[in-house]
Amino acid sequence: GRAVSALDATALALDPQGGLPLVVLGSIGKRLADRLSPAVRSRCVEAIDGPAAGALTLIRRELENEKNA
Repeated sequence: GRAVSALDATALALDPQGGLPLVVLGSIGKRLADRLSPAVRSRCVEAIDGPAAGALTLIRRELENEKNA
């Protein structure tokens, strides 16, 4: 469907070389994951941590960059 096509297109636009892992979250994401194209589906991995931990990591990196600038 359109949702799967949109997810495929987004994954390919963000990483055209297909070198980065991809995490699909949420109940809808889990339902759609099996319908992704084989190229995108092969990149799917389990999340190591939740979105809050990812946000904190980005904040820490930004603070370090500002401190070192």
